[in-house]
Amino acid sequence: MGKESIDESEPLKKRDTAKAPTTIEINGVPIEETAFGKLVERKLEKDNIEQGQDEDRGKWENSLDFLISCLGYAVGLGNIWRFPYLCFKHGGGTFLLPYFIMLLFAGLPVFYLEVTLGQYSGVGPVNIFNRLTPVAGGLGIAVVGVSLFLAFFYNVVVSWSIWYLIATFTGMEWEKCNHWWNTASCWSKKQSLECEDQGLFLINGICQKLEKICSESDLSVDLLDHSCYNGSDKISPYDGINKTSSVEEYFIRYVQGNRGHDWYNFGYPRIESIFCLGLAWSLVAICLVKGIKSSGKIVYFTSLFPYLVLILLAARGFTLPGALDGIKLFLSPDWSRLTDFNVWTDAATQVIFSLGPACGCVITLSSYNSFHRDSHKDSVLIALCNSFTSIFSGLVVFSILGFMAHEAGTQVEEVVQEGPGLAFIVYPEVVSLMPGSQIWAALFFLMLISLALGSIFGAFETVMTALCDHWPNLRTKKPQTVCCTALIMFVLGLPFTCNGGIHMFNLFNSSAPSWNLLLFAFLEVVLVSWVYGIDNFMQNIEEMGIKMNAPVRIYWKICWKYTTPGVLSVLLVLSWVTFGQIGYEGVPYPVWVQILGYMITGSTIIALPLVASFRIKDLFSESSPTVDTLVKPTAQWGPSKEGSVLSLVP
Repeated sequence: MGKESIDESEPLKKRDTAKAPTTIEINGVPIEETAFGKLVERKLEKDNIEQGQDEDRGKWENSLDFLISCLGYAVGLGNIWRFPYLCFKHGGGTFLLPYFIMLLFAGLPVFYLEVTLGQYSGVGPVNIFNRLTPVAGGLGIAVVGVSLFLAFFYNVVVSWSIWYLIATFTGMEWEKCNHWWNTASCWSKKQSLECEDQGLFLINGICQKLEKICSESDLSVDLLDHSCYNGSDKISPYDGINKTSSVEEYFIRYVQGNRGHDWYNFGYPRIESIFCLGLAWSLVAICLVKGIKSSGKIVYFTSLFPYLVLILLAARGFTLPGALDGIKLFLSPDWSRLTDFNVWTDAATQVIFSLGPACGCVITLSSYNSFHRDSHKDSVLIALCNSFTSIFSGLVVFSILGFMAHEAGTQVEEVVQEGPGLAFIVYPEVVSLMPGSQIWAALFFLMLISLALGSIFGAFETVMTALCDHWPNLRTKKPQTVCCTALIMFVLGLPFTCNGGIHMFNLFNSSAPSWNLLLFAFLEVVLVSWVYGIDNFMQNIEEMGIKMNAPVRIYWKICWKYTTPGVLSVLLVLSWVTFGQIGYEGVPYPVWVQILGYMITGSTIIALPLVASFRIKDLFSESSPTVDTLVKPTAQWGPSKEGSVLSLVP
């Protein structure tokens, strides 16, 4: 007993004489100043610095800011001038069935995956993929590159809309011919109606009597039915006369300045175009000068104003003569078209491109969310609103096309167009025939500006976020960074203001967002579901407090692991198989221009193999390389604030 007591007391004496370990207090928690304690201290000091940087990075000030911003980005010009045409092309209402199926199994899964990645990590796409899968770090650079190109050339559409908006209040010159840019074959519907009111016919821009028209062609005249006759054959005064719409000539020959210009006769920058493009970039810089703090308020107008205009246009368009014929054509189903594979591929492509994933924009916007936001409901709501907007836009557009066909005395099928032609040729011609045309034209072009700016805001903010995440010091100089970037893009975009600028626009529009977007979306889904692990990703969703019942969890797992990669891989292969030449109005561009287009697409992809090769090179330069470090998340992966503290807990 005594020996045992002496033996026990010896260590006590030694401990009494030894220097007692000091404790340090870290974030209110006492920790012994051991090696591990110092490591924790250094780690938390670093986290505090990063947390301060994350606070400088900013968050949405209002819970609706993200929803409205993402809606403004997703709902764009494609909803107005692409979706209605696809419905008409693929059997009217029949197209809606494959559209919603592809939304359910392809578009929505990619969209929600990006929203989750951005919200969970709280950083932009470059940092996300560098941390999630280091060997695929180039994917973040690639998607930012696409956003850079999108903002760069898409603002040209805003400049065209600004031109038309100004022209609306200075005479709407597209209504009539006899301008210096018009050709001898120019024909104006409005002037033609004015001539007919006088009993005359519009020929070569001049109101002429029927007798003169018939006699010049050695034809007899019948004033009762307003026709010429060659024997017993009735001939219209307009037969054999080449007619080019005054609206079409205004857009192509005056706004674009394309009067026979091509790549070898490109022309020079024009003052009016420079002014409109400068004004467009000024709008972007002013609205984004303070990042999401300023854009979060502006998007309430750019996102919601188009809905107001669409409602007003619907109220007017549905009451126009011939509107019902256009709506019937838009909705009439042709179920036999469901066996056409092109219908399904067009539906999938429209869904994916409309929601706008694989550009980094969705990731960027969601990275400013609070960590515990229920983004699951947001994603479903945004996708449904986007689809509803497309359908509603189709009803409005085809009601107006029906009226146009009624006024022209032709079939609706003959006046249907897609793309810029619908917005800048068909619609201006229609409003010139409507009472209060100036008001309707102003509302329409304001809507186009709002829709285009909503998409540009997302793309431009993605570029800004990438720059500021890489160089955090730029966050304190956000206004200067935004203005300088906008100025650089404006200067580099001056070729768009030349007479041949439409060819440059067409080149970027065909090359920058191309099959590369499908590749990026495919890689994102595969990296998350198969490399990172679908179970890990579902756990990340739970960490954010997002609750899902069992059927919903199963749905997301099946989509992310199987159906969505399958659909994207099929679309990607088809895009390679059907990849053709870039051209204008059916005429292919020269070979060197085709190569330039391939280089534009390739410039967005080159980061993938480059970064991967650098990562592999760095790996084998280590003394004990492990391949796992290439595909496993780094220590920085996780929530930007909470994740670094949680990582210290066993």
